[in-house]
Amino acid sequence: MSGIAPFMVPMSVHHVLRSALLSGDLYSKYNIQSMPVRKDDDVQVARGTYKVCQGKLIQVYCWKWVTHIERTTCEKVVFAKLRLEKDQKLLLDRKAKDQNLAITHQVRLFSLLFFQF
Repeated sequence: MSGIAPFMVPMSVHHVLRSALLSGDLYSKYNIQSMPVRKDDDVQVARGTYKVCQGKLIQVYCWKWVTHIERTTCEKVVFAKLRLEKDQKLLLDRKAKDQNLAITHQVRLFSLLFFQF
């Protein structure tokens, strides 16, 4: 998206666009790539001069595309630790279920294409 388009979307879409990647160990544990950022999540800065900094999210401005971390402000972050609540657990379960369905569909398609006698 470019120009004014990101600022014209509804808030429900805006939260999805303000998502962050999971770190390597979290990705291997939960088997998903990204989740929406929320206040009080532990994150690590992914770009800029504060790239080595890790801290807790103090505030997330969806409309300004900025996340405020302890002692710094940045745009691109990576999850270091997930704070799982009820709705985030449901989101993880739903994403894992969707990914498992996609994998089984790909395996089924592959077997139909290549193993027909």
